[in-house]
Amino acid sequence: METRCKTRMELANEYGVDRKTFRRMLERVGVNLTSGLVTPTEQSLIFEKLGIPGKMKKGILKIPH
Repeated sequence: METRCKTRMELANEYGVDRKTFRRMLERVGVNLTSGLVTPTEQSLIFEKLGIPGKMKKGILKIPH
């Protein structure tokens, strides 16, 4: 994985979803991001909660309700 800051749009694209959907996914798993770019530390937390993009089965995201 890259160790650079990314935009929310970049991360949403990696997961194959819209930016707004990505925001809702993060809210559902309790991930609150700081404003601005998403740091590598925050990205690690996202990957821990949602899984690593590209290593998941296509079209299936396991998000707790």
